[in-house]
Amino acid sequence: MLGISHLLISGTATSLLLGTASPTLIAAGAIAGLLPDIDVSTSPAGRVLPWVSAYFESRMPHRSCTHSLVASGAIAAVGYGFALFNPSFINLVHALTDLL
Repeated sequence: MLGISHLLISGTATSLLLGTASPTLIAAGAIAGLLPDIDVSTSPAGRVLPWVSAYFESRMPHRSCTHSLVASGAIAAVGYGFALFNPSFINLVHALTDLL
């Protein structure tokens, strides 16, 4: 899938799943949809964070570590842990984790 497909599907799903029209939450959900492809240096996420992409790309094949429930669980644990101390960010964390 292309980056634009990830953005459109993730943004739409965020809006539908959270029942929101907030541009901030939809954008956060759309961008979060790009994160699993950070293990490829040519992906949008890989170009934004090239050092992270280089680490994963040199050690693992595409669609292995970052396309797993473990990676989703780690991001959710960090996000919801952060939201425990800053409850005003709970909707943002929902947007980031609903599609991973």
